Amino acid sequence: MGEDLNFYGSLFCLAGCLLFIVAYTVTPFVTGRQRWWASHIGRMLVTTATAIAGLMLIVVLLYLFDLDLEWVRAVRGVFAALVGVMMMYQTGLVVRLQRDADEKEQRP
Repeated sequence: MGEDLNFYGSLFCLAGCLLFIVAYTVTPFVTGRQRWWASHIGRMLVTTATAIAGLMLIVVLLYLFDLDLEWVRAVRGVFAALVGVMMMYQTGLVVRLQRDADEKEQRP
């Protein structure tokens, strides 16, 4: 039960991340708006979605191939820690960008 729930939840998350990446990449070409790689926030969103998709892909592949290898779990753990570090960095980046935007609004 728990393994199946982990698999389907990870598969659903992987599909959602991939859908977001494709939609966020294709939409600017259709609408003519700024592309995601031209802004800090866009790069941050796509990088986060890609990292989470990679983590979920590991879980899905482990389930599909019925692997329970200790080194694969270790790699997954390191990857999860790196995603956490990336999120901490991105939090600082968002705070700094918001502060800069607030300062620009307050200038005469």
